[in-house]
Amino acid sequence: MGSAAKSDTKSKKNDKVTRDKILSAAEELFAQNGYAATSISKIAKKAGVLSGSIYWIFDSKDAIFSAVLINSSEQWKQRVDRSGIFYPAVPHDYDELEEMVTKSLYVLKDSPTFVKLIHVAVVEDKTENAEVRDALKSLRSGWIQDTDKNLVAMFTQLPEKQVRAIARRYGRLLIGIADGIFMRNAIEATKSGHKEMCATAAKSIVAGIKVEIEALENS
Repeated sequence: MGSAAKSDTKSKKNDKVTRDKILSAAEELFAQNGYAATSISKIAKKAGVLSGSIYWIFDSKDAIFSAVLINSSEQWKQRVDRSGIFYPAVPHDYDELEEMVTKSLYVLKDSPTFVKLIHVAVVEDKTENAEVRDALKSLRSGWIQDTDKNLVAMFTQLPEKQVRAIARRYGRLLIGIADGIFMRNAIEATKSGHKEMCATAAKSIVAGIKVEIEALENS
């Protein structure tokens, strides 16, 4: 490898290290203090980098916030996937699907940072910014696709388009319920009854899915 190529590789590696430092610092500050109270200079100070280094990698604070949202969500998902709590990966029947939905809601009891950041975005009207809004849509789309993937795998004998439509409807409903449970825990500052609430919500979601799938099977 020539000296120019080595220099380029080293530069990219340094950029990634700097980017990771910035995202880690920004995630903590945004979650603790909100969007408006978190300045570029505060992010730079916590990350141990110069403010100019931030603008070398990110165009704006909105760009940092969007990247933090995506990065935090991906890290959470990887952590949950590694824990094995969603085994088997694809449910074989409605009971397993209900158990999986219950678990997907219950793990939010730990108040993952990306959920806090979503509420920061809503409370501080950052959803008006196209870049942030696109990041939020991407997150929620990913969650809906998980429901989509499971139902399609469960009901391969049914028309895929109709199954996906059912999955998307209940995926959106599941996200709304997750938002509500998070808010309840934050407002009431208690996790009492959390598991029962998740189980009840999952039962309702799966009951609705079952009704629509059976109607599709009989059509």
